[in-house]
Amino acid sequence: HRKSMPSALQASANILELVRSMPLFQGLSNEELQSVTDAFEARVFEPEAEIVPWGSKGGDLHIIQSGEACFSVPQQVYALHTPGEFFGDQLLTKRHIASPHRITAGNTPLFTVCLSQAKFDALDLQRRTRQKHKKRNSKVLGKRGGATHAVDEEGGFSPPSSPARSYREAPARTAGPLSARAIDREKGAEDVKLILDGVKENAHLMEVLQPTDAQIQIIAEQVVWVSVPANTFLYREGEICDSLFVIHDGLFEVLERGRIVQKLRGGQSFGELGLLYGSKSKQSVRAARDSVVWELGHESFRDVLKTKSTSRLEEYVQILRKASVFSCLSDFGRGVLADSLEEAFFKLDEQVLAEGDFVQKLYIVFEGTLEVDRAGAGVGTQALTRGDIFGLEQMAQDQPQPWTIRVTSDTAMLLTLDKEALEVLADMTVSDMASRIDNEDEECQQGEAMKHCDSL
Repeated sequence: HRKSMPSALQASANILELVRSMPLFQGLSNEELQSVTDAFEARVFEPEAEIVPWGSKGGDLHIIQSGEACFSVPQQVYALHTPGEFFGDQLLTKRHIASPHRITAGNTPLFTVCLSQAKFDALDLQRRTRQKHKKRNSKVLGKRGGATHAVDEEGGFSPPSSPARSYREAPARTAGPLSARAIDREKGAEDVKLILDGVKENAHLMEVLQPTDAQIQIIAEQVVWVSVPANTFLYREGEICDSLFVIHDGLFEVLERGRIVQKLRGGQSFGELGLLYGSKSKQSVRAARDSVVWELGHESFRDVLKTKSTSRLEEYVQILRKASVFSCLSDFGRGVLADSLEEAFFKLDEQVLAEGDFVQKLYIVFEGTLEVDRAGAGVGTQALTRGDIFGLEQMAQDQPQPWTIRVTSDTAMLLTLDKEALEVLADMTVSDMASRIDNEDEECQQGEAMKHCDSL
């Protein structure tokens, strides 16, 4: 609730400088920054008062003036924000994303200055900050080494066109715009059960994605009702299917080289290969009669992936904790970084990076194994396993990838984060990160040399 902040506290709060330092407002003019600052208002929360419920969408931006804000997941507080720190910026700008944590006041009253959604919108900041980020990002992105990098509508990085994966621009369907026949139809209990069962019975999707019950529930909430007339192709052989389908009613034929090899009926799901890996389909799927499907598009799928479970986030934090490059981060910093990582999926023999690619992302191996092919340099190959990090050195030097990295396990899941977000969240440049790794390698080599000398 709102109360007047003590005058002494107001006098000491340099809100303008704090606003100026926030990544959200970088690029705004001094006049614009002053308008933003003037829009903040004082708020105070009683001890342990709830500020952001778990799973809520949208929220206000808060800068802490006094007291603590507790970030928690069910049954565990994992971070504290203290005076000078802020929270709520992601909820303010990305209102379709559910909050991955609950935020409450600490054991003492919490004083903040707050920029509400209403005032943020009244200042037209959503559009203005997007434009500023797009303009800034366009200077460092473009066509490099055959891999095209673009800026998405949120002002962030979209991945290169090669290799293709689950985060990409959706390809156009030759069969016609199914979205024109999509209806956001209210789902009954039987509809939800059919969708949930269809997802859970998709063995490949369940094995690779390992979704939590919450994520499967989000899939059921996000899918839309689509009518498919007889003889309509959902996708053809050689195309990338960018959606997961659960059949509500009807019959579909799976064709290979024009020959029917399988028939799919109500309750079955398909399309996960293109959605997970961005791979071209080896089959065509056609409606044998007028049918209805529930469809999950690739943008909704991204929302599902961003809803990480508590246990999965803790696994990410453990990996970051073991990485020397992030040893300077606090537990809170590692938690924020872990929550920002995106999951990317690959298949056996798929190239994650090809020789000559320009790298714009950090990669961390979470599941599966990869191989670095250094044969051309006369070094042979190197295996990458869980926790191994790559991409930093090439980003730091802005040089093309010197060798190819491909998957050697049946499937692999990597954690990725684009360069700009990485530098903001880690509060250091990729060059500094690469130097930390180089220093660690040098220390290891010196240690091995000393061990060798001692054994002589």
